[in-house]
Amino acid sequence: MTDQKLRIRQVVSLPNGTFEATTDVNASDLGRGKESLTAALRDMQSKSSEVLTKYIKELGNKPASNEADVDLEEVKEDDDEAS
Repeated sequence: MTDQKLRIRQVVSLPNGTFEATTDVNASDLGRGKESLTAALRDMQSKSSEVLTKYIKELGNKPASNEADVDLEEVKEDDDEAS
């Protein structure tokens, strides 16, 4: 019988794309204790952190913008109702 694998996947959605960090754990390793699961989760988190760190560095290299990404409508009060 072949050893079954557990795939752990974390998806990170950023404005410049969606990134995925995955790691595989052997089912038999999980029966031996939490150390292998902890190591697998740590490995996956490390991969996600690398993606986020790279994205944050890229943001730091871009000039700041004063423009908002959303359209705002000016609210005007009706002068007739105020009097």
